[in-house]
Amino acid sequence: MPVLRVALIGAGPMGASMAANMQRTGRAEMVAFCDRSPVVLQAAAAGFQKETGRQVKCCASVEELYRDAAFDAAIVALSPETQPKLAADLLRRGVHVLCQVPVAFTMEDCAALVNAVRASGAVYVAAEQTREWQFVRAWRDMAARGDFGKIIFAEGQYLHYEPKWGWFVNKADGSVLATDDPAYGKNPAFEESWRYRTFRHPILYTPHTLNPLLSVTGGRITKVSCMGTRPESYYTRGFDVRDMETALMYADNDVVFQVKTGFTSPHGFHAGTGAHWYQIKGTAASVEWARSEIDTPKLYTPEPGTHNGTWQAMPWSVVDETQDELVRASGHGGVDMIPILAFLDAIQHHIAPAMDVYAAVRLAAPAIAAAQSSEQGGALVEVPDFA
Repeated sequence: MPVLRVALIGAGPMGASMAANMQRTGRAEMVAFCDRSPVVLQAAAAGFQKETGRQVKCCASVEELYRDAAFDAAIVALSPETQPKLAADLLRRGVHVLCQVPVAFTMEDCAALVNAVRASGAVYVAAEQTREWQFVRAWRDMAARGDFGKIIFAEGQYLHYEPKWGWFVNKADGSVLATDDPAYGKNPAFEESWRYRTFRHPILYTPHTLNPLLSVTGGRITKVSCMGTRPESYYTRGFDVRDMETALMYADNDVVFQVKTGFTSPHGFHAGTGAHWYQIKGTAASVEWARSEIDTPKLYTPEPGTHNGTWQAMPWSVVDETQDELVRASGHGGVDMIPILAFLDAIQHHIAPAMDVYAAVRLAAPAIAAAQSSEQGGALVEVPDFA
């Protein structure tokens, strides 16, 4: 089997980590890095060489990449505002695409991605990995056995405060500035980062919340209502972003979801999962992840026809110890490697990936609809089906 030649487009920390993991598989060869920021590009290439012993071609633009590098596949780790169009263009050129999440911020971009995959036949995989945490797999097994009975409710949250997000981009060199000083917003040498724009509607960042839940419940989100706090942070003063948004979602298999996101105020982390938390309620059993760093995962089973029931602390974990060391050492609780392996399996062994383009837009579209609903004060918004 010929070695798969892979280019990285977007050489920030997550993209660079994905490139290193791709190289570690031994099934692909990173041949080029591309980023508009020379600072980011050179740092990523130097780090990759130090870690893997390999040099890569550095390209300052996609046009240069197309002209000067030969590659079969690409890791795209850019802003959700820009990566859908680039991904679609790559697909039309016959290049396989592994794309960071969120994959899109508009319904039009969702449709374009689906159409590009259909037209090209190339592989597209979204790199959403939290669905592969060990406890989520355990919950999927429970659902497959029927242990939940009828699942009626699922809830998740991603409340990830950082004191200094990358709010601004230096126009001169494209580098991202991590700061807690909003004054850079009035500095003509800087522009808002995609993250700043995203945090005006944090609900857009739902893949790591919605995907683990949907992987257990099944179904497709069809209707959404969302409300948020004012577009001016109460905690991170001077930034015109919402501290929290919460969406109610309805799936076509009669499951109600509650999803909340926020990035600008602290709420305490959870054991193992950091800013993420999940619960699922069924007629025969309910489960929830640890509510804090001093809590434990739990299973509740009711006694039929009574008010009684039993809570049990469960030995569920984030890391799946049955995975080999290559996977367990890959980051985010040992799951960063899994989308990469699924991508390679789809290309090299024609194994259908769980996170194909249809699964990707089924995550993106409810978040886009939720942001639209929030702008309309919680109005009910229908979610289109791109299947």
